[in-house]
Amino acid sequence: MQYRIGDFAAYMGVTPDLLKHYEDQGLLWAEHRENGYRYYPFQTSPKFLAAMQLKSYGIPIRGMQALISDASPEELLEELRNRTAHMEKEAERLRMVIEEQRSLEAWMARRRPGRDDWEVTDFESFCFLPHSQGLVFIENEDIYKILPDWLGWMPLVKSTLAVSPTPAEDGSLPSSWGLSVRESIAKAAGIPVNESVECVPAGKAFILHYAGPARMQSESLREDHDHPVLAKMRALGVKPKGRIFKIVRLNAHMNQPDRLEFADYIAPIE
Repeated sequence: MQYRIGDFAAYMGVTPDLLKHYEDQGLLWAEHRENGYRYYPFQTSPKFLAAMQLKSYGIPIRGMQALISDASPEELLEELRNRTAHMEKEAERLRMVIEEQRSLEAWMARRRPGRDDWEVTDFESFCFLPHSQGLVFIENEDIYKILPDWLGWMPLVKSTLAVSPTPAEDGSLPSSWGLSVRESIAKAAGIPVNESVECVPAGKAFILHYAGPARMQSESLREDHDHPVLAKMRALGVKPKGRIFKIVRLNAHMNQPDRLEFADYIAPIE
């Protein structure tokens, strides 16, 4: 029994376009009649269902033909085993992203725009991968060897500004933009680290949580010694030990005058 493409697609629970695509890729066969329609034999359905099974494992069409027609049971199981291992890694990544989103929701719920929200507390060690200084990307091939892996783990990896509290000759505070991630997450996720990465050890820090209009821009942190972070630290009598890190959790209205930012300013202290 042969079925016109629309009927065969309906019986198989897919669209005609999908059948055409699989046929064009050489996976299925259809009879092209003079009336312009394609007709699929019923005997095509088992092969199509086998292809749908492989598709669920993420196997591309170009790899299906050999697996369906030529692979031994052992070879087929090995391919499915490898695909399943990849799926498990992706499932773990998605689980961690979901947990991070819940953490962001809880962080946002505790913030009150316009209110100073700071604490002196212990912080977890984290890793910082510098990427640019000023408006220039850093020329270091070690950075770009691992950058794609870091980007693949955002939002657990976050955009971060690192600022030195020691002024340069022009009075500005040397800084660099990059990415940061908690060391525990880097280890759990297998995020690579090399010599381009700065590891900030755990310790005590002054932390200012900020949610609201972007009045505390990174430029002012670099250039204004009266920036709220620096001013509050002086008032408390605490001194930064090493660089100050602005870890961005979220940005909104980025192309508008009322841009909003949500960030933690972390200053390890002596």
